[in-house]
Parts: sequence; C-alpha cells; structure tokens
Amino acid sequence: MARINLITPLFSLFISLSLIGCSETPPIDSGAVSTSNIYADIHLTTSDDRLAYIEVQLKNGGANSDQEIRLTGNDSLSATTIEDLNKVSIHGDLFSNIEALAADYKFLTEKNNAVGLLGLDFISPSLTWYSEALSIVDNNTITIAFNRPSENFVSAPDSKATFPTIFEITAPIKGGDALYSRSMDDILISWSPTVTSDFINIKAETQCSGDRHNTRWAANNIADNGSHTIPATSLESSLTTGHCPILITVAKVNLGTIDPNYGLGGYMTAQQSRSVIISSTD
Repeated sequence: MARINLITPLFSLFISLSLIGCSETPPIDSGAVSTSNIYADIHLTTSDDRLAYIEVQLKNGGANSDQEIRLTGNDSLSATTIEDLNKVSIHGDLFSNIEALAADYKFLTEKNNAVGLLGLDFISPSLTWYSEALSIVDNNTITIAFNRPSENFVSAPDSKATFPTIFEITAPIKGGDALYSRSMDDILISWSPTVTSDFINIKAETQCSGDRHNTRWAANNIADNGSHTIPATSLESSLTTGHCPILITVAKVNLGTIDPNYGLGGYMTAQQSRSVIISSTD
C-alpha cells in the first residue's frame, strides 16, 4: 500500500497561510500614533436588554486603512453607563469603589482572532478588536473612552450611543405552527413599537440539518415603519430542500457620536436585536 506523504502539503499550506498573514499590514502600537491620526469603529449590541456586547477597533490612518492599533503602555479603552464620569474615581488601574462600579464601568480587553486548522491556531496579524460585556437597563446610553494618561497624547473620552427603544417581533409568531413555502410564500415580518429615528436591519437564514445547503437573505438600512416582507424565492435554492427552520433576526440601530478628539472621525452604532424561528418547506 502506497504511503501518503502529508509533510509537503502541510508545509506548503503553512507557508501559504504565513504569506497571507504577511501580506496584511501588522498592527501598530498605540504609543506610536497620535489621537489625531486615529479612526474609531465602535459597535454596541444587545438582544435581551440586560447585557450589552461592546466591540471597538481603532485604525491608524482612517476608515479604509488596513492597519489596526494595538493598545500599549498605559493606553486603555473603557465603557460605562454612568452619565457623569466625574463621579468615577480611578487610581491607576483600580476604582476606589470597585465592587459597586464593576457592573457599570469596565475596561475592554483585546479579542483574539485565530483560524483553527488541524488542531493548530493561526493568529492573524490583523483584526485587532477590543471587547467587553456591560450590564444595561432598557435603552441605556453607553460611553466609550479612549484613555491616554501620558501628557504626550490627547484622550478621547466621550463617544456615546443610546440603545433603541425595546421592541418585539409581532409576526411571524414565535413558536407558531405556520409552515412557509420558500418557493411560493412571502414572509411578512412585523415589529412594535416603531421609532422614526431608528433604522432597521433584517436577515434570514435557513438552518437545514445535515449536509444540506443553507441560503441567506438580508435587507439593511430600512425605515422603521413596523413591517417588511421577505419575497417568495428569496431563500429558495435547488440545494436547499425539504423541511428547514428559518432564523429571522430584526435589528433596530441607533447611530452614536464619536469623540471629536479622534482626528479621523469614526462610526458608532447601538443595536437592539430580536429573533424568531419559523418552519419552511420547498
């Protein structure tokens, strides 16, 4: 029986992945970048009105730059629901009343981005994000601060976004027994209440079991008018067959305000999402 030599293809694959990584611009230390040359990308999400997930990425050189910033030295990112930050007492890395503030003020930590293959993790030099979870109540406002204690840099302490008003999907009914045909039936999605200042993102995805193909559909930046229709055939595919659940997610989005000390600006959103699963067939 012939032996199969896996060393050469694995070595080639490793080299290929390494070259892919090297073709990306590696992160730069924050100590080498002035706040005036930073772009901030900030996203807040919640699906249960109790816990907000925060992700922040800082870029050197603008929105289209492929060079992320890695925090070094005493630079840090923090998130809080406390409206008056002057009431927060910070001594180095410690709060004087740390137990009381733990749920309301948190420092973000670096998020690892790895691609797993054959039991190995290949860490990309790109995709440097900072994340944390923070307790919220209803439609809290969250403030994200870029803290730079060094006198050589300017902090950016006041990027804010408020979560949209709590809402619920009213149709399709969660747990209902309706069966939709992916080829013939429109799917009417309704939600309440509506707020004209919000905008809506909707996505739907089949969740077929086994090795069957799944299809996806999305609509973004829709006016918050309380309803939207997924047209028949939008989730139809010759590779998606038989009975398949469909996961529908509706997200309300508010735009936030970026601290003006970020010299290259930024983009900040706060998103409330709700989901429902329905049954479908061909």
